[in-house]
Amino acid sequence: MSASRVLSTRYGDLRLDLEPAPDDLLRLANAWPNGVVRLKNPDDSLSYGIIFQRGQQEVWGLKLQQVEGPPAVANANMAANRARASAAAARIVGKTTDASLLVGTYFRERKPGRYETGIALFPMYLGTTPPVPAASGTGALVTPIAPGAEPIVAAFMTALVDGADAELGQLAPFIGFDLRPRMRIGSLAFEFLVVGDWIASLNPTVDADDPRWAAVVHGGVGGLVQLPSVPFALEE
Repeated sequence: MSASRVLSTRYGDLRLDLEPAPDDLLRLANAWPNGVVRLKNPDDSLSYGIIFQRGQQEVWGLKLQQVEGPPAVANANMAANRARASAAAARIVGKTTDASLLVGTYFRERKPGRYETGIALFPMYLGTTPPVPAASGTGALVTPIAPGAEPIVAAFMTALVDGADAELGQLAPFIGFDLRPRMRIGSLAFEFLVVGDWIASLNPTVDADDPRWAAVVHGGVGGLVQLPSVPFALEE
C-alpha cells in the first residue's frame, strides 16, 4: 500500500498519495508526449523531469500575463494566482479525455524592482488524429495550439474566472494572453497536471499549510497523487 498523508483544510480533508502507483506514472508519461525522465535527488528520493526542450526546440505555452509591480504586489498576485489556478485545475477534472493540461504560475523581473506575474498553461492534445479547426465565428477559443487541446484550455479559463472561487484571492487583471516558448515565460513553478479524471500535484514541495491544498478541495477534489517534477532540457 502506498504512503499517503491526509491534509486538513478549511474546506475538508485531502488525501495526498506520496508514492505514485504504476498507473500514475503511465498517465504522466502519456500526458506529455514530449517525454518524461526520472531524476534521482541527493537524498535518494525520485522526482520527474518533464521535457520542455530538446536541443533548440522548446515547448510553447499560453502565458496569462498581469501588469508588473513592486515585490509586495507581485507576491500578493503570486499567492492569488496559485490558489485560484489550483482550484481551477480541480474544477476541470473529467472535462475532457482528449487533452492534458499542465498548470503553472510564473514571475519575471522586467526591470530592477518590478516583477511581472501570471499563469502559464501547457496543453497537449492526446488524440491520434487532430480534429478539424472550428470555423471562424463559432465561439471557439482561438489560439495556435492544436485544436483538440482548445476545450481543456477553455474549461480552465472559465473555471479560473468563476466567482465561486473569489474567496481564495482576488485575481489581478490579465493584460495579455500570448503564446510563448517556455524560456520566455520566466521563472516557472509547476502546480498541477490534469488528464481526464486524474489530477496530480507536480510542485516538489509538500507543506501542510500550502494554500493550494485548500484550493483543490474547494474546487471539488478530495484526493490526488504527488509527482514532484521540474522542467527538463535534453541536449540533442
